[in-house]
Amino acid sequence: MKKKVLFVFAIILITVLCVSVWFYGYYNRKSNDNIPSKELMVSYCQNQGVDYATEQLQGYKYTQLIEVWGEPDSSLSGMWGDIWETNNTYNLIVYYDQNGVVEHVHVAARNED
Repeated sequence: MKKKVLFVFAIILITVLCVSVWFYGYYNRKSNDNIPSKELMVSYCQNQGVDYATEQLQGYKYTQLIEVWGEPDSSLSGMWGDIWETNNTYNLIVYYDQNGVVEHVHVAARNED
């Protein structure tokens, strides 16, 4: 009888652990639904700082940004990065690692020529 109770307890414990891991993964994954808009990213850079803005995009892939924001307006020459124009005032510059994962974000005022 003691073995049966221990076995049932172990099964319940394993089930609870698996469900907990699944929920954690589901709610903390880098989903396209969680990518802030380009304009919100500019606001983050200006109000909360570049480090905060970078944290919001770190870990996302290049392809995910394109799905949400569309094709970049230009790319960085000789570096892994892209530039998206926002509201005709700022450029949002996103730098990637060699695997296409976001590493850093920067905002610059657009130069109107």
